Amino acid sequence: MKYFSTVSSGLSNFPEFVAVGMVDGLQFYYYDSNTQRVKLKQVWMDQLTRDDPDYLERNTRRAQRDQQSYKVDMETLKQRFNQTGVHTVQVRMQSLAKLLLRLIQITDETPATDSIMDIVEHKSIQSTCKFFKIT
Repeated sequence: MKYFSTVSSGLSNFPEFVAVGMVDGLQFYYYDSNTQRVKLKQVWMDQLTRDDPDYLERNTRRAQRDQQSYKVDMETLKQRFNQTGVHTVQVRMQSLAKLLLRLIQITDETPATDSIMDIVEHKSIQSTCKFFKIT
């Protein structure tokens, strides 16, 4: 089971935050900042919600908290690099918070002349998250 998320800014036709759950190559879970609701994508997930009636509400609240937290982190990074325009961060869900927090820590430790890509190539970022993409 893997969860992936995308945080973006500056895209008018794409949600600021998207979270997707996958198991065995099948998407079973979807959340985005436009709908602000978790949607189950597989029929077999219906059994889970029968067994755990609070599953959707609990996971919707969790995704909404993540959305707000990651949005703040994205804005912090944009301000530190004096960036405008379109930016996205895509990672495995459990790694996103670590990645964004580590990027913020590194910007505190690095000269202002470093670019975002210089910092992404920093060894500690590579070891913090095995899968990520920043544009």
